[in-house]
Amino acid sequence: MDGDLDSWLVLLPRFYSSSIAKPPLTASNVATILPIAHKYDIGCILDECIEMLNELKFSHEASSPCYLFTWLSLADRLQLDDLREMCMCKFRDMANSQQLEAAMIAPRSKPPAPTKCPDGICTAASAGGACVCAVWCDSCNRWVCNRSSHHVSVHRGRHSYGYGMKSIWFQNDRPRLSSAIEAMSRDTVNDMLASLVVTSNGNYSNTDRF
Repeated sequence: MDGDLDSWLVLLPRFYSSSIAKPPLTASNVATILPIAHKYDIGCILDECIEMLNELKFSHEASSPCYLFTWLSLADRLQLDDLREMCMCKFRDMANSQQLEAAMIAPRSKPPAPTKCPDGICTAASAGGACVCAVWCDSCNRWVCNRSSHHVSVHRGRHSYGYGMKSIWFQNDRPRLSSAIEAMSRDTVNDMLASLVVTSNGNYSNTDRF
């Protein structure tokens, strides 16, 4: 049987009379019951889930149960056009509000900032436990000192080097997309690209369809 016990405990009461209490729908349980309702073509459950999702505030944070690309990926996999269009509208909103980078790029894990100069080349003081000269190098995957060009010359510019509040991306440094995006179909990715092009030109409204 598809789904776990918790999913069916949400589903089953919806098949009986109104005298049986129905557990409320949440982003977490809809994510598990929607594939079941789709597989067995349970129209009333599908409609209730889509209605609930229509009120959902999609998030750009990958750790959230409301993460936009988790839902867009699910809509893509199940071919749910209504949900897909909801997600694409939010995608365009995020593009306009400059939230897409945070939403699309997979976060890189890193250890806590060091309390001393990570390269041992300066005597910078610590602030709040972390050395003020320490910046994270995405290519080398470690903390480096931002007060000297030593790190750049040693690595011959083959990494992104943070200086102050800025970061330089070099050709060999490629940020990785969220795994939810990597699993999407080519058609959905093409629609996302088309949306980005239109949004970047300022020719966008929530009523546009791609």
